[in-house]
Amino acid sequence: MEIIKCPEFNYLTLYKSDVDISSKEFSSGRKSAVYIRDAISKASKCKICNGYIHKNSLTIDHITRKEDGGLGLIDNGQISHPYCNTTYKN
Repeated sequence: MEIIKCPEFNYLTLYKSDVDISSKEFSSGRKSAVYIRDAISKASKCKICNGYIHKNSLTIDHITRKEDGGLGLIDNGQISHPYCNTTYKN
């Protein structure tokens, strides 16, 4: 519920069950529900903890650690939370 109060998410509205199920138009609540459903299903996840990760708070992690001979190649990279990359994994 707190997200609705944030100015950056002012385009979202609370979904309220629509009484008129025969309407061909999307209500603002249904539009928000579709957006949230699709955004969450496509959201990136940390490859270490599997938690959702914000695009402004991620690091690129070596799958095979540098200390273990891992190289800086695309196939050896994955996205992760900064915390997971620097503390949990080490």
